[in-house]
Amino acid sequence: MVTIRTPRRGSAQALVGILLVALVLMGALAYEAASTARSHRATAEAALQDHAAFAVWEFARNADEQLSRHFLQSLRHIRRPSAAPLAACPLLPVITAGEFREEPVCSYFEVDLEGKTVQTRGAPVPVELVEWIRATIPHHARTTYNPQWGFATLFTRIGSAPNGVVYSIGREAAGETNVVHGFAIDVPRLAAILGSIVDHFALIPPSLTTDGSTREYLVAEASLPSGATIYRSGPPLGSYRASYDLGPRFGGLTLNVALRPLAAEQLLIGGLPRSRLPFLLGLLLLTCVLVGIAFVQLRKETELARLHADFVSGVSHELRTPLAQIRLFAETLLLGRTRSEDERRRSLEIIDNEAKRLTQLVENVLLFSRNGHGQARITREPSELARLIQSATDAFAPLARPRGTRFRVDLERGVHASVDAGALRQMLLNLLENAVKYGPPNQEVLVGMALFGERARIWVDDAGPGIPRRQRQRVFEPFHRLERHSGSVGGSGIGLAVVRELVRLHDGRVWIEDAPGGGARFVLEIPGAELRPLPDERASTGAPAVA
Repeated sequence: MVTIRTPRRGSAQALVGILLVALVLMGALAYEAASTARSHRATAEAALQDHAAFAVWEFARNADEQLSRHFLQSLRHIRRPSAAPLAACPLLPVITAGEFREEPVCSYFEVDLEGKTVQTRGAPVPVELVEWIRATIPHHARTTYNPQWGFATLFTRIGSAPNGVVYSIGREAAGETNVVHGFAIDVPRLAAILGSIVDHFALIPPSLTTDGSTREYLVAEASLPSGATIYRSGPPLGSYRASYDLGPRFGGLTLNVALRPLAAEQLLIGGLPRSRLPFLLGLLLLTCVLVGIAFVQLRKETELARLHADFVSGVSHELRTPLAQIRLFAETLLLGRTRSEDERRRSLEIIDNEAKRLTQLVENVLLFSRNGHGQARITREPSELARLIQSATDAFAPLARPRGTRFRVDLERGVHASVDAGALRQMLLNLLENAVKYGPPNQEVLVGMALFGERARIWVDDAGPGIPRRQRQRVFEPFHRLERHSGSVGGSGIGLAVVRELVRLHDGRVWIEDAPGGGARFVLEIPGAELRPLPDERASTGAPAVA
């Protein structure tokens, strides 16, 4: 006895478990790698943010130092006793081309703390600015000014341009009356001072830069409390920013620093880590796809093993039945148990019919096997189709007699086509067997053939329940059966698959449609057909039914 081994269910489940574990492990590794990458990037971004904070702190420290020295030096020029005239134009030190030089400040003022009188000297001071000084400076000096500052700065807008003043509080000689001395500051000149700081002071540690210059690594700007920007060293860009408020001593002037994208490559070893999330997601997706393919392949393998077992079981059953019949009637003949010549002849007919069934089954298996290895070949030669079809139908009729099936043929005579006679016979035998097997007992099966243009169509109509449209392509697949017949009808499951392959080798096609009288109609179409008149036969003949 031959034992058919199929893959054990336990091994398949173990493989599924391994695949799931691999998928979960890959997901965990991808998550851990993404988390580590995010942590590294966050650390690098924090370092860049610290560099920006350090740069703006250096900017603010140098701005405080330079502006304080310049403002205090200028204020010393304009302080005087009340009886003395206002000093000549003071000089405001600025940095040009890396060197300090002094330029005159010619718009200065003096105002009492009550705001009653405002004296100006030097370049004309706009009337609006004088009125603003009268209304603002005394109040600011009484409420906000801190003597420890040494000076205070205020900004306003006169017309469309920003204006600013620097002032300090001095005492009269008697020490009883306080006056406010100050000067108007040129905002563009103030911006030039801030620009000179960016150009000539190291806002980033020199060890991290190539030539000690910081302008190429950052963008610096200064803005007033109103939001107006009075200085910017370059276009606004960069994600890593820091701000520093110089406080009320400098009128709420705010300094900002933003690192350029290039700075990350220079300030950090290896630069800013690139995000690996797309790569990790792609790798995880690829793993999921591969695991999915493995699941599909495993399922196909299991299905193939089941189909293999069903095929072997079906073929074994198909072989066992005719062999049992042949053995039974052969023993009857050998032992002389027949009681008459008719019984002896009947036994021989049964042996012959069962041998034909075995031959047909073996031919199907061989053709199916050759097709699976790409070795199926046919030899075509011109033949009269009606004769071949009639011969195949007559040969199969005895095999259909036990179910009471009758055959009626309707063949157009004289239709010739280049076919392989053996292959055409096998296709017809398979279609007839299918009609008998799945049709009801005592049915009539119609076998027809006619010429349609340059194609010959051969059809087999049964009286069965028919085939649903959605299943009409699948029934030609190996081992596929309709659910209603999956366990009630035996067979190898390859008959229609062999039909499809053989008709393909003829450059034809096969399909299923509804039979006119109910049931299913299987249609074979073979190209290259033509009608050749037969002098001794009618052009079309309806042959009688074959019992």
